[in-house]
Amino acid sequence: MSTEADPGLLDTYVEFRLKRQEVLAGESPPTFHAVIHEAAFHMQFVENSVMRRQIEHLVTMAELPHVRIQLLPFKSDVNSTTPGAPFSILDSRVPDLSTVYVEHPVSSVFLGDREHLTQYNSAFEHLSAVALPPIALQGERKCYTERDSLQLIQHLLYTL
Repeated sequence: MSTEADPGLLDTYVEFRLKRQEVLAGESPPTFHAVIHEAAFHMQFVENSVMRRQIEHLVTMAELPHVRIQLLPFKSDVNSTTPGAPFSILDSRVPDLSTVYVEHPVSSVFLGDREHLTQYNSAFEHLSAVALPPIALQGERKCYTERDSLQLIQHLLYTL
């Protein structure tokens, strides 16, 4: 059995993700808030130069006023109720259209019932609360004793 991914499928994924990114730079962009686990930056599937560009792109996107990116370090106060799989909450102005997308290599799912939305919104609020403060480039740094997402990003870039 081959471990190589189908090139056509990879192209489809890349095209989808590029179109999704365009939405953040378009007119009336949605609010985007991500909490990214530090482990995601240590899983290196590409060359260092590509990884560096991806991390730098995250920092650039974090400069947009409607984008908030936080890092969740390995040493965080997560609990056993925190979902183990990556998830996205697609929050709509029309509550009945809000959806949770849970990624899984075998079978990803979309959940739209009120119970799951409440559960995943609570989990996201907890992750956001225990994650480092968001990447922020504006303003002068007042203190280097407080940990924040930008410091972790700089450390990750230094190690590449």
